[in-house]
Amino acid sequence: MVLRLRDASDLAKANKLLVSGGFLYWEMKSVNWAASLRHRTNGKADSTPKRWRRVPNLFHEHVAALERLGFADIQIHWQRPNFEGCLEIIPMHEATALEYAFGRPRSDLASRVKFAAGKVMMQIGLLAHLMPCFSLLARKS
Repeated sequence: MVLRLRDASDLAKANKLLVSGGFLYWEMKSVNWAASLRHRTNGKADSTPKRWRRVPNLFHEHVAALERLGFADIQIHWQRPNFEGCLEIIPMHEATALEYAFGRPRSDLASRVKFAAGKVMMQIGLLAHLMPCFSLLARKS
């Protein structure tokens, strides 16, 4: 099942339509990045499961909503540069994939600067707040 939602409120309806073992592909455009940064620095203790601590808080709400509905094998992907002109689908939960995406040689100066900035954003945890498009893939248990 393919969804294009801004928030998790319609997930329950989609969950009812999906059979056990089926996959959900949920496309989202980025949220207001300033709001996501405020959420990231809200000062609360980190109760995030260990396997998701590498992934920015921006996604935790969506992952938690899927887990509450019984979804498993949840993966987060960055569609670069966007859904319509996608050249790459980069798994955000795999550090080696992100390292590879930002480690490849670039031919022109603009590309090198852009990817160097992206690598820095990845290392300091801000990349997800600047991604225009991302998706979640999950299997219904």
